[in-house]
Amino acid sequence: MHSSHTFPTGALPTHGPLFARCRPGASLREHVAAYFSLRVCEGDPPVQVRAVPDGCCDLMFDLTQPATAWLRGPRLSAMRYEHRAPTWLLGAQLLPGTAHAFTGQSAHLVAGVAIDLAPLCVEPLHVMVRALRDVGSLASQAQQLDHFLRRRLAGRPIDRRVSMACARLESDEGQVNIGTLVSACATSERNLSRLFKRWVGLSPKQFQRVLRFQRLLQAWDRGERPGWASLAHDLGYSDQSHLVREFAAFAGVPPDALLKMP
Repeated sequence: MHSSHTFPTGALPTHGPLFARCRPGASLREHVAAYFSLRVCEGDPPVQVRAVPDGCCDLMFDLTQPATAWLRGPRLSAMRYEHRAPTWLLGAQLLPGTAHAFTGQSAHLVAGVAIDLAPLCVEPLHVMVRALRDVGSLASQAQQLDHFLRRRLAGRPIDRRVSMACARLESDEGQVNIGTLVSACATSERNLSRLFKRWVGLSPKQFQRVLRFQRLLQAWDRGERPGWASLAHDLGYSDQSHLVREFAAFAGVPPDALLKMP
């Protein structure tokens, strides 16, 4: 078993005996990318995890504590965590726009930081954490989180201009011109930036950079090895040096160093 894991495309790895991941119910797939869990039991070695920016926010529950939960805003740079036994974390990877709908607060205020979830819960947090711990399996926990999030998000739709812009950036692989995006959303560049900071926590340009970085990681995960210069051209970087600088800014290490990690 490896004691160090890198997961470049989300809040937790999708593989390994310590990790589990599942999809939300159909009604929440516009809001939640996945539910995930991490467990480190007595006798297991410490687990080191690197998280990189993906444009999402993470709703986290510590199931080893009676009332510990938090919402982490979109990452602005790589973060490295070490988990020692006993650890049991449960999370929801919230898609862009969902955190603002969930909290009513500007997502820009939580970018790169975490806030206590307790004031946002309808029921006492320790009751919810105990219920999530008692059901045990991630599938059952996912059903409870589905119910919790449906109640919290009811009547709180994401601004259609933000949804449209995020979808356009996704479909164009993060390469669409911002001016074109502004026209497609029938708004001004200044207003779109304001909407993105409120709903996504990042500016449109920052979000576009994160998407392009994620496309690079996904290309590598698929086994594509055409070389950095070719990838830079295909993904819209100005040149290989630009790709390396952007990668290091988001991953915290140069491309070769991260992608050689276990």
